[in-house]
Amino acid sequence: MRKSISQLTQISWEEVFIKTVDQLDTNWKELGTDLSGELSGALFFWDDTQGNVGLSVCFAIDNNDPDDLLNEFDGGESAVDFDFVFSKVVPACKESERIQSSLKNELLDVLFEKAVAYSLTRTDFLKIKKMDPLYIYRAYAHNEPPTILFKVGKNKPEILDAKGFIQRRILKDHPYFSQIFGKEEWAEQYQDKFNEISQDDLAETLNHFLFTYWKEESKPEYIKAIAELLPIASKTVRSNRLRLVLAGYFSIDKKPELALQHLRELKEEEHLSTHFLWAREYFSSLEENPEFKEIVQRVKAMGR
Repeated sequence: MRKSISQLTQISWEEVFIKTVDQLDTNWKELGTDLSGELSGALFFWDDTQGNVGLSVCFAIDNNDPDDLLNEFDGGESAVDFDFVFSKVVPACKESERIQSSLKNELLDVLFEKAVAYSLTRTDFLKIKKMDPLYIYRAYAHNEPPTILFKVGKNKPEILDAKGFIQRRILKDHPYFSQIFGKEEWAEQYQDKFNEISQDDLAETLNHFLFTYWKEESKPEYIKAIAELLPIASKTVRSNRLRLVLAGYFSIDKKPELALQHLRELKEEEHLSTHFLWAREYFSSLEENPEFKEIVQRVKAMGR
């Protein structure tokens, strides 16, 4: 501990601050070159998957709705590396974890926050195409809830209604949905830009939307908007997982007969009872329906 304190007194914190700002400037400059839309948010997080000696960052574009923006962040690239500080201060001893935690939370995190604020006034950030406002978040681990560090800009955020969500988000991020929405029947598979999308793949994507916008209660109206555009012909569905997720959409959209129609056609297969259990929370509006209760018993019998 004494050695760590001694090392701390020898560190030039002005130099650490300058190095941190330089790293942030580099990130903003590279982002400005690669950006395909308008920057709407950035999430910096202490990367506990990489030794917790720095922060990674992920970005969002074209969506500054604060109630939905956090759904946009995915992945992350290294942004600020503080290993040049940790390696000098944290010794290889039984107290190293406590020393590293204190250094991170009480010194470096405060310095990082001030460095971000300063970087937002500099040329590399100012050149970026961005929405007004945009939001800067920080989290203390890759899977911990973020908090807002800064709101940049003075305008009101653009709140996407359900129609705007379909046009600006679904069809932009998943363009193959243009082959699905408004059609009567389901195809065996769909063509994305680089690969083919199976009905099982679709089930996974549609379930992700259910989890994000309905289960997490961030934008339940988006789920109803999607449900209104999905094909209703259950006979063209070949995947049990897609049947289950479609039943969830139609149940949430208050269309019990369509939901039951898909559930009636579930085929016996391995893991059906597990998949049914996974999807059942989406069928809450059907729980008192006599036919639904029969379907539940039939699925349970298949799993024995």
